[in-house]
Amino acid sequence: LTFPSHVSMLTSTFPFGNAVTENGEELRPTAVTLAAALKRSGYRTGGFVGGFVLDRRFGLDQGFDFYDSAFDPNDEEGRTDPGDIKCPGEEVVEKAKRWVEANSSGPFFLFLHLYDLHTPYNSSPDFRKRFGFGYNAELAYVDQVLGGFCKFLVESGLMEKSLIIFTADHGESLGEHGETTHGYFIYQSTLRVPLIVHWPEGFHEFPSQVSDPVSLIDVAPTILQYLGIERPAEFQGQSLLGLLDKHQQSSDRDVYSESRYAHDHFGAGTLCSLRIGKYKLIEAA
Repeated sequence: LTFPSHVSMLTSTFPFGNAVTENGEELRPTAVTLAAALKRSGYRTGGFVGGFVLDRRFGLDQGFDFYDSAFDPNDEEGRTDPGDIKCPGEEVVEKAKRWVEANSSGPFFLFLHLYDLHTPYNSSPDFRKRFGFGYNAELAYVDQVLGGFCKFLVESGLMEKSLIIFTADHGESLGEHGETTHGYFIYQSTLRVPLIVHWPEGFHEFPSQVSDPVSLIDVAPTILQYLGIERPAEFQGQSLLGLLDKHQQSSDRDVYSESRYAHDHFGAGTLCSLRIGKYKLIEAA
């Protein structure tokens, strides 16, 4: 689910370690986030989110100098599920661009979160006409929004000197295994997400692609090692820079995933630990 996955990514901890397993729960105030670690090292930190599930009231704003999440569920008529409340990507990006312009004179960390690919799909009539109604139209919209943001980075002279990581909290089943969205199961359709890294110019040359299984909890340690910042003792992930060394052997590590939604809300399903590399499934009642 969205919030537990983001908590794991930004705190580099497993759900059973950070105690966040569902949307709507709160991250404890003693948690150590990537933003907090960077702020202590002199970075300006800004977060801009497109979905209510990441609203500041749930605690993910810890360590951010500025965290934009202006959501009021009471203003969302007809929305029965808080997970449906979102802000268009264009609005999120425009606010993020203004923050970057005001804070990029020194080291900064920007967390940019787009939520348009989450249901309900409500793209503009123009995108529906060109790409059809549903996921494909939203995907085209997000592609355009991110393209505009990348153009802004290029024109600002920031692209060539920035470390940029593009990833997702989860995938969508889109009908596979009888699941239209996500959260009920932990098949590859929702587990495999993009992890694309843009290195600043002049950085050590790395291979263009690595096939080893990695986890979202590895993102924060990777960023900190690249920046030469000491990793907090609370982090449970590991830096991926070693995997990018052509002379290092492939790793054989476990990648943990879980889904509690069906179990907690419907009394069904299993909690699972999935070893991505060898497809070893361990079930727990």
